[in-house]
Amino acid sequence: MEYFHLIAFALIPIAVSRLLIHILDKNEKEYFKHLSEDQIVLKLPKAYFWLGWCGTLFFGSLLFVMIFFPNGTEGGFPYSVFSIFLVLSLYLIISTMIFRIDINKNESFFSYRSIFHKTQIIMYSECISYSENYNLHFFVVETTKKKIHFDLNTTNLSYLQEMLNKNNVKHIK
Repeated sequence: MEYFHLIAFALIPIAVSRLLIHILDKNEKEYFKHLSEDQIVLKLPKAYFWLGWCGTLFFGSLLFVMIFFPNGTEGGFPYSVFSIFLVLSLYLIISTMIFRIDINKNESFFSYRSIFHKTQIIMYSECISYSENYNLHFFVVETTKKKIHFDLNTTNLSYLQEMLNKNNVKHIK
């Protein structure tokens, strides 16, 4: 029974790495699917939706059990931690469903829809630079008005990089 904790700690990295491999594989398939199309959509991977759904189910269940079946050991700290993880899981679901970037290969702009469901048209001429932040796992596009941050695992991200390069936007390494 004492080895159960060691096995659990060994299985977690295996599961996370398998999930990342699955995301990268899906992104590659999505990339090849859009090679001949003029309209390209960048979205977060569907695995993020399912990860958020599992987190919501898990932490929601824990909160449900703590609220309706108390055993005297629960305190304020577990409630707050489980609530925070529940909110983060819901945020992951919502952002996966709403976030979107539309690129048309023949146009001089792309449209960006944020988590707040606000769609903006961004001209390539407004873009100053773009970079990848591998520490925080973000892709950043800096425009004259603001910075746009989104996940490096976004499907078809290479198309946006290609269009930014094509329109002479500076790549910061």
